[in-house]
Amino acid sequence: MWRCRCSSYLLLRRLRASAGLLLVCLACTGQRGFEWIHTHAAAGDIILTSGTSMRARMVALFDTTKAPFTHAGLIVLRNHSLQVVHASPLSNDSSRACVQIEPLADFLGGDIEAARLLRYEDAHLTRKAVRYALLQVGKPFDHSFDLHSDSTLYCTELLWLAFRTVGIDLFPQGPRLLRAPLFHKHVLFPSQISVRGMRSVDPRS
Repeated sequence: MWRCRCSSYLLLRRLRASAGLLLVCLACTGQRGFEWIHTHAAAGDIILTSGTSMRARMVALFDTTKAPFTHAGLIVLRNHSLQVVHASPLSNDSSRACVQIEPLADFLGGDIEAARLLRYEDAHLTRKAVRYALLQVGKPFDHSFDLHSDSTLYCTELLWLAFRTVGIDLFPQGPRLLRAPLFHKHVLFPSQISVRGMRSVDPRS
């Protein structure tokens, strides 16, 4: 009986240790896939992401182009580290949905499966866009998706306004009509960002 209990105890400890190792490996794998972004990203870059969250799935459902990216942010340099300003219906401090700023590693954590960097050719203009975006931190999230007001902002609306202040229209084709039950709005989707002078940054290709 004692040997049986001892064997069961040792087996349980091994299972717990294996589970802990598995979690560590999964966490490392998620960040390892984005090492190239940490290495090549620069302030002023637009970062597009896709993931498995309910928010990402809803955006993908209504984006008729079936493009892979469902969220967007602007990379900034703050306190000598790369961070991301973005408008999200989910707050990183669980207090309210708003325009927020968080470390690049945190932005790429969680459910994020894919990411892309976009860089505009004129760094002087992007620095001005970054300054505008930083001034919006704390503004409430735009649940109404109203492009006629900047008192509340959603992710692509924030980028659109930031670059528009320096004469760059990230969405030259304009917003697309989103049709859903009880919701008809013209919305800017991350997949629509396309402007002359902006290129994708990916050393892997």
